[in-house]
Amino acid sequence: MAWYYDCTVEGLWAINETANVWVMLTQNGQFFGGVQWRKIAPDHFDQVINMLTIFNNVKTTKTTCNIRVDGNDFIQEVYGF
Repeated sequence: MAWYYDCTVEGLWAINETANVWVMLTQNGQFFGGVQWRKIAPDHFDQVINMLTIFNNVKTTKTTCNIRVDGNDFIQEVYGF
C-alpha cells in the first residue's frame, strides 16, 4: 500500500455497471507511478459513492487530496481538502 499526497483530480469516469468508477489524478502536473487512471476499490457500494463524492468535490473546488492505493492499484482511502 502506498500513500500519494497533494493529488489533483483531472477527470472522473463511471459507467452503468456496479462499482465501476475511475479517477484520473496527478501530482505536480505529473501522473504518478506511470498510471493515469485509478479505480476506486469496488469492495463496498457505499464506499465507491462516498469516495466519488469526495473526488468530485476536490475536482470542482480545484483543491487537492491524499489517497491510499493498495497492491492492485485500487484507491482504498481518500482525504479531500
